[in-house]
Amino acid sequence: MKQTLSLYAAFLLGGLMLPAFSPVLAQDAEGASTIVTVESKRGGELAEPVPASAVKAKVSGKNAEVAAWNAFTAKATQPNLQLVLMIDDGARGSLGLHIQDLQKFITQQPPTTEVAVAYMRNGTAQLTGPFTTDHAKAAQTMRLPLSGAGTDASPYFALSDLLKKWPAHTPEERREVVMVTDGIDRYNGLHYDPSNPYISATIRDAIRNRLVVYAIYYHSAGFADRTAEGVNSGQNYLTQLTAAVGGDFFYQGFGNPVDFTPYLDQINRKLGNQYELRVQPPEGAKNVVNLKVQVTAPNTKTQAAQQIFVGGEQ
Repeated sequence: MKQTLSLYAAFLLGGLMLPAFSPVLAQDAEGASTIVTVESKRGGELAEPVPASAVKAKVSGKNAEVAAWNAFTAKATQPNLQLVLMIDDGARGSLGLHIQDLQKFITQQPPTTEVAVAYMRNGTAQLTGPFTTDHAKAAQTMRLPLSGAGTDASPYFALSDLLKKWPAHTPEERREVVMVTDGIDRYNGLHYDPSNPYISATIRDAIRNRLVVYAIYYHSAGFADRTAEGVNSGQNYLTQLTAAVGGDFFYQGFGNPVDFTPYLDQINRKLGNQYELRVQPPEGAKNVVNLKVQVTAPNTKTQAAQQIFVGGEQ
């Protein structure tokens, strides 16, 4: 089941290297934007529509005008979501038991959703192909992880690398990632450090790119996941990352989940209950600044990033 912060808290398929580009989204003169998830507390597939009048935002601790509040819908005629499934190439071979669940998750996306698959390897993101609305084709590019000790390195470096390779898209289109990883940052040791500079840099990259991240915990090969300290740091880092960017972290105690389906179903519900929030920041707000979103709609729960990019330094 989904829980809160932890108490301790094949063959080689070459990745497709896409041209690098400047990943920062352009913010127009009307303000800065972020993705907000508003779900029903009753567990239904869709929450009732939420009007803009029910939304309040604070930027840098000051009230910010809601310039736009636009619902994303699965019935859109134009693509409004680019979704990447990122799998840790160091994950244990038992992940193969869940490949069909992950493939099903890809193929059940709405027709206009553009999907891609990537493997996290040595701190890089290896895409198996370009973004496509041919979901069956994308699902077929999935394979077993290499499961080699030392292959995983840092999922956070890999996530930042993915953003550098992400092809240009319209600002109205969502960017979201589902990571399957143990979350351990092997560049910074096994001890959990809430001020880890690598995690902070990845969160900043994600905020600047309006990226929502979900993570499913899964052990990797090697010794790190056999230690309480390693499990603690990995689970806490994933909690820290996903909470900061408005996503969610799923895990089942200290072991591997028996079934991915409940997690993937929850992610699908979140993707189907999202809005673009555009705010007019108060004077003086620049770069990545604190954000607080409040939605006063009955029987709903809200998830939003803890910060927002309002332009300025590149």
